[in-house]
Amino acid sequence: MRLKTFSPSMHKTFKQCERKVQYGYIDHLCTVCFKGETRRNERGEYVCNTCLKPEIKAPQLQRGIEYDEAITAYIQTGGKGELPLIANTTALKAIQALAHAIEEAAAAQDLPPTVKTQEKIWIDAEWNLSPETGRSGTMVLDVLFIDEEAGYAQILDWKTGSLTKSGKKLRSGALEGYIDQLEVYALGVLAKYPKVNHVDTACYFLDADVGRSDSLSYARWDNYQHVKDRWTRVLRNTLSTEKFDPTQGFWCSWCPYSNKKGGPCVF
Repeated sequence: MRLKTFSPSMHKTFKQCERKVQYGYIDHLCTVCFKGETRRNERGEYVCNTCLKPEIKAPQLQRGIEYDEAITAYIQTGGKGELPLIANTTALKAIQALAHAIEEAAAAQDLPPTVKTQEKIWIDAEWNLSPETGRSGTMVLDVLFIDEEAGYAQILDWKTGSLTKSGKKLRSGALEGYIDQLEVYALGVLAKYPKVNHVDTACYFLDADVGRSDSLSYARWDNYQHVKDRWTRVLRNTLSTEKFDPTQGFWCSWCPYSNKKGGPCVF
C-alpha cells in the first residue's frame, strides 16, 4: 500500500519514522484501541470506527491546533475576540497588524494587497497547480500576504513549543527543523500565483520572545527550477514507497503508536 498524498507535515514525520506515517496516514490507526480506523465525522472530529472514541492527540499538537484556530479567527474578524498567551511580542504585533489590515480593507472595500489565512494549495506530482480531486500534494499556509500587482508574497508561519527544558529559551536549531516546510510552501505559492515572482517566508515561535526567525527568500528567476526539481523527486519517492520501516530514536517517546504506550510498533 502506498501514500496517496504528500504534505510538509507528513514529510517531516516520514523522515523521522516511515512506520509512523503508515500507521497515521495509510492505516488511520486508532490511537486508543489500536484496532479500528479513525474517520472524520460531520462535526469535524476524528473518531474510531471500532471503539467509537475520539482520536487522542499529543498535548503539544493539540495546543498548536488551538493556537492556529484562535489566531486565524482573530485575524479574519479584524481583531475581534481574544488571543491566547503569546510570549513573542514581535509575533503579537504582526498578528495585530494583520487583523488591522483586514479591518481597514473591509471598510474601504480595497482588495489588493490581500491577507489570506489558512490558504490551501494543491499540487500534482510535477509540482504544478492541481484541483483538489487530482492532487498529489496538499499544504495549508497559516497566513499569506500577497500583492499580485507587485509580484510579491510573504508567508507567515506560527510555531508553538520548540523550547529548551527550562521552558524559557528557544531550542538551538529550532528554525532548521522547519526550513523544508517553508520551502515547500514557497513553491506552492509560486505554482498557484503565476504573477508572483518573489516569495519571502517568516517563522514566528510564539512561546519565546525571540522576534522573527527568517528562513529563505525564493524567486522565480533565482534557482527556482533547481529547488522545484529536488522537491519533485522527494514527492515521487515518498509516494512510491511501499515498505515503511520503523526507526528507533528520540521521537519514539512522543509517538502514540510506540510499544511503551501499548501500540503495535516494536519500539
